[in-house]
Amino acid sequence: MRAQIIHTAAQTLILLFNIYIYMIIARSLCSFFLHPANRFMTVLLKLTEPVIFPFRKLSQRIMYRSRMPLDLSPLFAILCLNILISIVQRVYIALII
Repeated sequence: MRAQIIHTAAQTLILLFNIYIYMIIARSLCSFFLHPANRFMTVLLKLTEPVIFPFRKLSQRIMYRSRMPLDLSPLFAILCLNILISIVQRVYIALII
């Protein structure tokens, strides 16, 4: 019973992290085609900005030094979410064994 609860919790967390990653990817791709005032884009911005915002300062530092006009904050956010997925998987395996 305990193992099933842990399994369900781990799978749910991993699913939520993956959905969030796809939302960040959709936001990045849609930013090239949709106006920020678009309803779909507004929803994506409101949902993903809390995670992307902390990485914006890091991205701005890199852009300033390299003079590269590219916002890398979504990439950093996806990288951190993938690290969190890996941590959840390792904790899940450690608790099951």
